[in-house]
Amino acid sequence: MINKIQKIQTIINTFQLEPHIEGGWYRRTFESDQLTGNSSLAGTRHITTSIVYLLAQQEFSAFHKLQQYETWHFYSGDSLLIHWFDEHGILQSQILGNDYEKGEFPQLTIKPNTYFAAELMEGSEYAFVGCSVSPGFHYDDFSIASRSELITLYPEHSKIITKLTKK
Repeated sequence: MINKIQKIQTIINTFQLEPHIEGGWYRRTFESDQLTGNSSLAGTRHITTSIVYLLAQQEFSAFHKLQQYETWHFYSGDSLLIHWFDEHGILQSQILGNDYEKGEFPQLTIKPNTYFAAELMEGSEYAFVGCSVSPGFHYDDFSIASRSELITLYPEHSKIITKLTKK
């Protein structure tokens, strides 16, 4: 039986994951052949794109936002806590996982232009998930939040903002 550290390395190797700018590890696994010219995005985009994504040990997905919908899908490992600021500036959280009796859910969709972040639950080793973006992901539509920017917007949440931003 392999331990969780070996499992993390096996996932990274098997899926040929690379470090992600927001934190964690990823690989794009799909982009549709069809393209769209969405009026809110500059240029054309694939109708949808998908990645596999791994957070391990002390890693987190830093607060960021996309101009598209992003749906997270839980695959394996430990539950993952996703936080986002809703349209009223209220911090929301959902546990992504398979323990339905504890209120976990295996998928979550984040609306466009919403700051969100993800972290492992306390004592967790890793979470292996997938993310689908529609219209498809492009780095032109992605921005990582600065700590000072978010604290200015949501000062009452400075503790979690500080924890889940890189600078």
